[in-house]
Amino acid sequence: MISGPLKARSEFRFSTSYSKAQLFGEKGIRMGKLIDTDTSELFIPKPKKELLVGSDKNIDTDLRVIKKLASSQSRSFIFSKKVLATIRNKMNSEVPVNEEQHFYLGLIESLVTFGNYELFVINTTNSGSISLNAQPFSQGEGGPFGMMIPLSEPALVLKKGKNCC
Repeated sequence: MISGPLKARSEFRFSTSYSKAQLFGEKGIRMGKLIDTDTSELFIPKPKKELLVGSDKNIDTDLRVIKKLASSQSRSFIFSKKVLATIRNKMNSEVPVNEEQHFYLGLIESLVTFGNYELFVINTTNSGSISLNAQPFSQGEGGPFGMMIPLSEPALVLKKGKNCC
C-alpha cells in the first residue's frame, strides 16, 4: 500500500511478468530510474525531470547551483530542501492534479523520512577502523580520536573529570 498523498486512492502492485507498477487503475508505469544525478545534466531521465521540476530556466539554474553545493558538501541533492520545495511548488501550481507526480513526490518524501529517522550513516573516513571492529570516539580535547569503542559489544565511556581522561 502507498502511504502519503495517494494512500486512500490507490493500491500499488508490482507485476514481475510485465515489469510495471500497476497504478492509477489500468495505467502501468515501467519500473526504471526515477532520478539519476550521475550526469552533467541536472538529472535524468528527462521526462521525469519535466514532470517533477518543469523546464523553467531559472529553476534549472537554481537547482544546478544546489547540485554543485550538495556535491561539494557530500550531501544529497535529490533530498535537499530546495529540490523538495521545487517539486511541491510545481505540484501545487498545476490546476489539474497530476496523480503520477503526487505518487513520485510521496515516494521521494517516504525515502526522506526513512533517511532522517531510520538510516544510520557512518562516515567513510572511519571505514578502516570499522573493519577492525572499532569506532573512533572523541571526548573533548584528546586529539582527533580519544579512544576506540568496540562495535561488537557494549563499551564503558567514562565521564571527563578529575579522575578521568
